[in-house]
Amino acid sequence: MNYLVLLYFRFPPLHLSYSHPNVLVQDYIILDSAFAFAKYYETKLKNEVDWRKKYLEDSLTKTFDEFMDDLNISFRTSYLLPAYRIGNKLVVITPFEYRVTFKINEDSAEYVKSVEGYTRENHIEIILSKRDDIIKVFSIYRNLKSVKWRTLSDIDPSRRAYKSIQYTVRLKYTNLLWVSIVEGVAIECLNDYLNLLQKFGIGKKRNMGWGDLIRYEILKINNENISTQKVIHKLNGKRILEIIRPISPYTISDQILRQNKSIIPLQIELGFGSDEPPYWQRKIIIKRAKFIVNY
Repeated sequence: MNYLVLLYFRFPPLHLSYSHPNVLVQDYIILDSAFAFAKYYETKLKNEVDWRKKYLEDSLTKTFDEFMDDLNISFRTSYLLPAYRIGNKLVVITPFEYRVTFKINEDSAEYVKSVEGYTRENHIEIILSKRDDIIKVFSIYRNLKSVKWRTLSDIDPSRRAYKSIQYTVRLKYTNLLWVSIVEGVAIECLNDYLNLLQKFGIGKKRNMGWGDLIRYEILKINNENISTQKVIHKLNGKRILEIIRPISPYTISDQILRQNKSIIPLQIELGFGSDEPPYWQRKIIIKRAKFIVNY
């Protein structure tokens, strides 16, 4: 069963990536990365006196394979997509800015239509400090006694590598309602993860209020044209397949060959990341793409 999860925020969730030096652009959050943290907290951290210390220790000492074995992730989600709601009508904005309209019933969502659209960017200035994060890492290493450090007074936040930097941040979406399609998880576990994320928030800069989750809704969605990986838009007699989560280029090429070239690429954007958690891996992936579907 696929679910359409509606997340209502006090401030929008924030995830940034570099466009060029000192310029950050808003990037998409993949909700199953937040769910992976929720699962790790429930299984490994919940009973700790200071879970933050334990989490940082695990991050610094565990191997990648050990982390993946601990998580054992089976669920998948789409990107967290901006949306707005008017009564029982929900409009979701996809990575290529199609407006996908759903009709919301009591406990389900029904696809209605897709239309093309455009959203303007807004620019803001923020200052990010590197010194605070370094202090946290130093304290863990000191407690582990794995490295002998001198005093932290050697770190000058006004000079050299540790200087606080002012960035221009390009924000396209400041919606307070965001949605994601979820599969591979029981609704009971989904409720548990979302309840936990109400406590911890979603995305970066949560200590500044960004990603502060107020409430959520879970709706069933049963449509073969919509999944965690894709949406097939019906526009003027054409069928446009849009990718809505990271995907491997090999997966796309296999699908095109299997469909006997009935999927024609229109636009593909490559990047670095992963098609499965953890998403900080440096693989070549397709971040977003759209195709004409002829079958």
